[in-house]
Amino acid sequence: MGGVNLLFPITSGYLWYFSCYMLLMLFSPFINKGIHDIGKEQYSTVLIILLPICFVARLFLGINSCTLLTLIVIYLLGGYVKCYPSPCFMNSKCFFIVFSILNMVIIFILAYYGNRYVLLLEGSNNPLTIISSISLFIWVSGWKKQRKMSRLIAKIAPNMLAVYIIHESLRLSRIIDISFLNGNLLYVFPAAIFILLAASLIEICRKWMYNKFWDLLRFNLTI
Repeated sequence: MGGVNLLFPITSGYLWYFSCYMLLMLFSPFINKGIHDIGKEQYSTVLIILLPICFVARLFLGINSCTLLTLIVIYLLGGYVKCYPSPCFMNSKCFFIVFSILNMVIIFILAYYGNRYVLLLEGSNNPLTIISSISLFIWVSGWKKQRKMSRLIAKIAPNMLAVYIIHESLRLSRIIDISFLNGNLLYVFPAAIFILLAASLIEICRKWMYNKFWDLLRFNLTI
């Protein structure tokens, strides 16, 4: 069934992020219309209600699954940060470093003592993770002087969805086994870099072949 689910990821939910991302893309014009029509006070109220549900209540209820709600909340949060920049994130670099270290320390301690809650904190409903992610986004978006780094990120970023799809498809199909990474920090970062570069290269080749195919098709149609 894995192969069939892979052919119909949105229907089967086989790759949750890809499935929800495609649905969010379809819903985004309506969400953007709503964002445009409501004021800051209403927008804030919506986030005040949704954020605790997604990143607090779901965590304490033991819900580790990721759904369309998660991406919608992140999308709304990103829109709010863009429309109404907050002074509290001016020190986004410090926010990112502090909350990232705090998150890692808590997860390490829980994992060391075999606490079952570590699996929940490793999921997408961890409030420390979302705070670190927002801080990192704001910090990187403010890199006006570091043009080389910005250009590098701009080149790599378009391939990230493909990196996720490729490595998750291989992992869930059991074509590759990454269990050797469990508990071995020395292998995690080299493996992550290798997967990133290899999957990005595959995506670049796919784009090249796709463009060549359509160029050839257009040429034949014009003859």
